[in-house]
Amino acid sequence: PYFNFARDNDFLVKSHSGDITTNWWNGKNNTAAHVNFAKPAALSWYRRKLEAIQNDFGVDIFKFDGGETSW
Repeated sequence: PYFNFARDNDFLVKSHSGDITTNWWNGKNNTAAHVNFAKPAALSWYRRKLEAIQNDFGVDIFKFDGGETSW
């Protein structure tokens, strides 16, 4: 549901051709996408999701790894 929401709200990075999918290091072609954090609404949405995890589960910190686009 998160992918669909991000896609439907134009929160994902697009290629020059308008494609939003990319490759995941351990997946098949076109099975991933990148949130476009340059868009304030996308950043706010993503941040709210993280804050909900912190509040619901008592998480203190997140470590993001492998977000490079040039594997």
